[in-house]
Amino acid sequence: MVACDLVAVLLIEDDSQGETKAGRALAAMPGIILSRASTWSMATKMMGSEELFVADLNLPDVLDVRQTAESICRLAKDFPVVVFSDCDELEIRRQCMQAGCVDFLKKSVTSPAALVAAVGRAKTKTARYSMDSKVIKMTEAGIPETRANGV
Repeated sequence: MVACDLVAVLLIEDDSQGETKAGRALAAMPGIILSRASTWSMATKMMGSEELFVADLNLPDVLDVRQTAESICRLAKDFPVVVFSDCDELEIRRQCMQAGCVDFLKKSVTSPAALVAAVGRAKTKTARYSMDSKVIKMTEAGIPETRANGV
């Protein structure tokens, strides 16, 4: 993937300040087509054409941050994921990074420039699977079949 290619990014963030901070930074990046979801349920319905994910772990429709982390980890095996969260649990941070997340940024202290840099690194990750494999991997990650995500 060439750095100037268009990349579809899904920002999964429920906090209005975090969404605004991240959304503005990402929307200003050249080559980014940005979609937004404020819940994990909404995000899974939207997944399909996105190639990169920026995700918070503390979402209102998931009771346990570990559930979100597990889903993110499954997703990170096949897609670039930048975690943008204030989760302080070292084990969850380690789990996400070992699963293949490109970065784990602390939302409250991360500058827009650092977020843009992390997404830039994620953009350069080469796609490892064809569209058919993407559908299989999304299904394995627990992303339901919907018309919205084309699965």
